[in-house]
Amino acid sequence: MCYSMAEIEEQELREAKRACNFIWAAAENYELEPLFLAFASNGTADMYLNLIIGLTYKWSDQEKIDDFFNQLGGKDRELYEGLLWIGLENALYQKERKIRSVMEELRREYALDNLNRYRNYKEYARIEQIRNAHCREILGQPSELTTEEEELLHAFSYTEEMTTDEILEQTRENLWKYFSYRPSKAAKKKRCLLSSESCRSIPFCWKSECHICTGEAL
Repeated sequence: MCYSMAEIEEQELREAKRACNFIWAAAENYELEPLFLAFASNGTADMYLNLIIGLTYKWSDQEKIDDFFNQLGGKDRELYEGLLWIGLENALYQKERKIRSVMEELRREYALDNLNRYRNYKEYARIEQIRNAHCREILGQPSELTTEEEELLHAFSYTEEMTTDEILEQTRENLWKYFSYRPSKAAKKKRCLLSSESCRSIPFCWKSECHICTGEAL
């Protein structure tokens, strides 16, 4: 089946709005403008990951977290961002499941869907391999990572007791220890990664300049 550009843009806008609704519901704040939106590889809003994005506004100092994401750059930026999101997901899930028991089921469904979604790909980016391992561990399965990569994954297994400052400080230490990388204070230009093949597993859309988020035509 073929679709016109107008139909594609309408569908993308609809999914962006769905993503925002998931975020707003989790954050319990319908006025915020999220820095990230999460989409599955087929372009649909990823419910669980958008809930996690919303929970960062509920449980964390989001201004500090957004500022930290804006400091990440370089050729491995997507890897650094993905690792931090794994850590945030781990901590935020632990917090929220005490209030919403449904989180456990949603998390398992996310892990299953993520693994099934990429079963057909023969090659994975490094962050995809680590994220898939995280999903296996959610399901109680072995990570299937090398010892070194498993150590990296577990270094980002943050806990509910950690404050925003502790999470960001641990992330700085991890990035230096494993990559000899220090986040830059320089501001980054916001970008839209909705259709990026390199971000199939958790493509993010930076809100301010994305035609989907603003409703503007390409």
